[in-house]
Amino acid sequence: MMERLACMTVDLEPDFLTEDSHEVLLDEARFSRFAETLQRRGVIPTTFLAAKMLDQGLPVRERFEPLGAEFELHSYSHDPEDPDSVEEVRKSKAAYRRAFGRDPRGYRAPLGFIGADGVRALHAEGFAFSSSIFPAKRRELGFDHSALPLEPFVWSDGQDDLLIEIPFGVTKRPRVVI
Repeated sequence: MMERLACMTVDLEPDFLTEDSHEVLLDEARFSRFAETLQRRGVIPTTFLAAKMLDQGLPVRERFEPLGAEFELHSYSHDPEDPDSVEEVRKSKAAYRRAFGRDPRGYRAPLGFIGADGVRALHAEGFAFSSSIFPAKRRELGFDHSALPLEPFVWSDGQDDLLIEIPFGVTKRPRVVI
């Protein structure tokens, strides 16, 4: 039998971009179905969360910690107009630190909107990785990442390595080295 290997990520954000609607998270029956599906398959998700939800007192940890979830950041406000600014990165990191008592390691920019300034902001704030890029052309969103690698790579400024990028959405067969 072939070993199955996959990574499951959940983007935890307002249901309609920046509008504060959290129907699935707050609906006990719907969330229970979601949780049961993960547990039945032995899936432990990495949850990229919009940190504003922590400040709003939403039951993020109460829902996902029983699933064994790992938490990373998905910006503060999930605003596609400001996905990776220094202010957005710092504000999300501060909210995360207040909630978890430690710094986050990873960041996923809303809608895959991350640029060189965003990568530099994450590096300056001590992030180890980003999982923001989905190598695709998204004309309706105004960017083209189709030339970027499908496999993890390191963002560099030409002199220094800044940050590991773990692309999502499309991938080649994974290779794991332990």
